[in-house]
Amino acid sequence: VIPCALQAVDSSAESGVYKNYAGVRLLDTIAPYIDGLNGHYYSYYNDSNGVRRATYPENYISSMRGILNDLRYRDVNFPGKKMVVSEWGWDSDGAGEACTHNECVSETAQAIYGVRYALMLNRLGVDDMTWFFYANSNATSSLYTRSGLTGSAATSFAEKKSFTAFEGLLHHIGDQYFLDTLAENDEHWVYLFGDSTGTPTYLIGWRPVDESDGSSTSATVSIPYAPDSAWTISGLSGTGTAATLPTYSTGNMTLSLSGVPLVVKLQS
Repeated sequence: VIPCALQAVDSSAESGVYKNYAGVRLLDTIAPYIDGLNGHYYSYYNDSNGVRRATYPENYISSMRGILNDLRYRDVNFPGKKMVVSEWGWDSDGAGEACTHNECVSETAQAIYGVRYALMLNRLGVDDMTWFFYANSNATSSLYTRSGLTGSAATSFAEKKSFTAFEGLLHHIGDQYFLDTLAENDEHWVYLFGDSTGTPTYLIGWRPVDESDGSSTSATVSIPYAPDSAWTISGLSGTGTAATLPTYSTGNMTLSLSGVPLVVKLQS
């Protein structure tokens, strides 16, 4: 049992049309009757002209970072309760359907941003996350009509790169668990995943940058496991795209990272 989607970021919402401020809506008395809190997260900001645009999830001004406020609110007011994300995603072109409204990103951006935010939510301990929406709407381009992992019924639900990217992510770490943060700064994010016993099995790293930034930089992490194989996840293959194996010496692994997530399987 979860409540409607609420937020602990903007108390002024109570004086507007949304009226969704958690501090007003979630009274202490309902704690015994709910299993967790619920939020919706989209990656927006307002440009210099006040026009709302979509951006990458790690951006300091992305509205997606509201999850941090909501988790803090949960921890203080409803400790031990789950955190459910019942909507998140990006609008993009793809499957032959153009995305032309202000909040659109490219098809590749939707794919890699989706993977990156899924990993971010996993790292933050979110218990359940549901992408919005499964398919595009068969309508003119407007907010959320292009948020699908596939095209609309008019395309026979042709798969977009985001669909394939999630296939690739699940192919490698679908049954793995987040273990540790090895890097999380302005240049590189690197997470460690492992099996149910806590044994490290994979590294996943990327640069927290806009999809249009195609540059790569090196990140070195200390880890007592050598790399076995590597792939990038960008929606080109349901099993990932083979990548150059990172170098490894005296307990240090050097990764060449870009905005495209790099998955590295570790030797046992």
